[in-house]
Amino acid sequence: MPWQWTPQHVDEWSADLRAVHGCVRSTLRNYQGSVRQFCDFLTNPAYGWGDECLRHFGTHPVQVVYDWNAATHADEAEGEPERRAFTRPELEAFFDHADEEVLRVRGKGRKGWLPAFRDAALFKVAYAYGLRRNETRMLDVTDFGRNPEGREFGEYGTLLVRYGKAKKGSPPKRRSVLTVWHWNIRRHRCGRQSASPPRWRR
Repeated sequence: MPWQWTPQHVDEWSADLRAVHGCVRSTLRNYQGSVRQFCDFLTNPAYGWGDECLRHFGTHPVQVVYDWNAATHADEAEGEPERRAFTRPELEAFFDHADEEVLRVRGKGRKGWLPAFRDAALFKVAYAYGLRRNETRMLDVTDFGRNPEGREFGEYGTLLVRYGKAKKGSPPKRRSVLTVWHWNIRRHRCGRQSASPPRWRR
C-alpha cells in the first residue's frame, strides 16, 4: 500500500521495468514522475492523508522518488541506438501506403475513409513541419496563417504550434514554423476542395 512504500521499492520496481519489461529510459522516467506526483499529493499537509493513514494504519506515506533514485533527462535525444530515421524510399512507401488506405477503404463503401484521410494528412503535416507527437495531436486548422515573406504559400505560410515542449514547471511553449514544402500546401488545398484525396507530392 502507498503508506508502506520505500525508496528501495522504487529501485526494485525500476530495475524490473528496465531489465524484465524492456521499458526505455523515457518511459521509466514518465512512470517515476507519476509516482513522484502521487506521493507529493499524499504527503501534502493540506489534504490530511498523512494524519488519516497514521490514525488508521499506524504509519504514513512518504516521498519515495528522489533525484538520486530516478531516471534523469540528461540528453535531448533519448532514442535507442538501434533506431534510425526512414530512408527516402521508406518514407515515400509509408506516405503512399497511407494514401492507398484511404482509397481502399473508400472503394469498399465503408465509413472509415475519413479517419484514414485524417491520419494520412497528419503524418504529412508532422513530417513537413518537424512536429512532435503531442504538437501534432493538438493542432487545429486555425493554426495555419500567412507569411509575408512567403506569399506563394497563401494562407498556409506558417504553422503556429501552441503546445510545444515546455520547460520544467512552465506552460506549453508556443512557436511558429515556416512552410517550405509546396506539396504540403497543395495537400491542404486539395483536402478542402475535394473528397478525393491526392497522393503525396514527391
